[in-house]
Amino acid sequence: MPVPVLTAAAMRRADQTTIHSFGIPSFTLMESAGRAAAEIVVDMLDSAADDSVLVLCGTGNNGGDGLVVARQIVQHGYSVEVVLLADDTSLSDDAAANLTLLRKLEERSEAGDLEIMSLLDWTEAGRSGLRGRWGIIIDALLGTGLKRVLEDPIGELVDWINRQGTTVVSIDVPTGLHSDRGTVLGTCVRADLTITMGAPKVGQLVNDGPEYTGDIEVVEIGIPDFALTEAAEEEGCVWLSSDQDIVSWFPERDHSAHKYNAGLVLAAVGSRKYTGAAVMSSLAALRMGAGYVVAGVPSSIKDTLAEQLVEVALEPLPETADGSIAANALETLAERMSKAQGLLVGCGIGKDERTLSFVRDLIRHAEVPGVLDADGLSALPGHMEVLKKPEGSEWILTPHWGEFRRLVTGDSYDPTDKVLLASRFAKEWGCVLIMKGMPSVVGCPDGKVYVNATGNPGLATAGTGDVLAGICAGLLAQGLKPELAAIAGLHIGGAAADAFAERRDPRTMIATDLIELIPETVARRF
Repeated sequence: MPVPVLTAAAMRRADQTTIHSFGIPSFTLMESAGRAAAEIVVDMLDSAADDSVLVLCGTGNNGGDGLVVARQIVQHGYSVEVVLLADDTSLSDDAAANLTLLRKLEERSEAGDLEIMSLLDWTEAGRSGLRGRWGIIIDALLGTGLKRVLEDPIGELVDWINRQGTTVVSIDVPTGLHSDRGTVLGTCVRADLTITMGAPKVGQLVNDGPEYTGDIEVVEIGIPDFALTEAAEEEGCVWLSSDQDIVSWFPERDHSAHKYNAGLVLAAVGSRKYTGAAVMSSLAALRMGAGYVVAGVPSSIKDTLAEQLVEVALEPLPETADGSIAANALETLAERMSKAQGLLVGCGIGKDERTLSFVRDLIRHAEVPGVLDADGLSALPGHMEVLKKPEGSEWILTPHWGEFRRLVTGDSYDPTDKVLLASRFAKEWGCVLIMKGMPSVVGCPDGKVYVNATGNPGLATAGTGDVLAGICAGLLAQGLKPELAAIAGLHIGGAAADAFAERRDPRTMIATDLIELIPETVARRF
């Protein structure tokens, strides 16, 4: 099963289930969290230039986790300085109990091994002016649940942390990051590593999250898997794809298969202006394992494409004066459609209204699932109802944000809440939505959302969307359900990009590199 990724509210629900239904006290969960985090920090200290640690603790349970971390690090023989955001009376019950334990340890520690100060005392003592004094700074100030812009003194403290040039470890979520949306609330700690408890948090993966979270280590603290899985059913949560998921979904080819039953993709792609999109999307479908790809293209570019698509069957279609697919082209494709197992529509077809009329006609008559990409998406604004059919195919839509914005009506769509957008849109229109970006997310008709776990900025180059559409169509034709084809297509395409980046600068990658890397990537990882 994919990894559950939780909102702050869902994480609290999982905690409460563990405490009340499973019988593990909250103090024990805090102790487990702190011990697990401390083990990671101690490993880091073994190779740090300076073995002293500064732990900045807030008043809530995140601060309590930090206090446990501090206690464990001291007991490993390292020097620790703890700074409390407020006085002892402001702490949560569990955090206060851990502060009591830490003060007892302070009384018994060797001089300089452990020092606990309030933020006011620490600042007045001039410690905040010391740069490079600590090998690691631990941010245990706020954690999950922050919804408003940071105010001083926390905002000033966050900016101070970011100026130190020291390794920073955040506990659960960097202070200043919206744990559900991944947006910065005024200012935010730039962590090198975030140690998160029980499950990843949605905000770590979307929008600004990856930039501020750094590497992520998920630590197990005693919350049972069923509690995390049940909590992930709440709106706003997502699921993270993994190699193991893709392996379990991967289509197998029967030993007696032939090209017609190994997965036949029918593509309606290309125009006189955009021939490359037809080439890349068709080849990607073949490389992904489709047994046969038939590309319906405007008749005037058939001979040009034949020189590049020697493995693809080309079906010349009626065309407009400017060389795009004509409105009546479906008549030519009717027999091919009856044999196809997956459709691929839109890559490079242009935005002539007659071509878009053809696209809508094809959607209405389709009886197998398909991928609607690029210019094909322009057929939908004002005609979204074509996606809703009592019986018929389910479509994978692949917009980037600009294309998606043209598909929705009204001004209530918040671009920072990508997860909620994908969930509600896919549910409303009964489609699978790939909202492309970094990371891309997949919204499913049942409201679930999946976040892609692969890929790198090298994908920000022309043609990668065409390759993705072809990969997804190839998987559809081999029998994967649309939501699985979308999740797997994103994951495999991103894995190919990561394979490129292992040996070459990702900025030099072009879309056709992905197609060439599919066989190696599939063999090595899936």
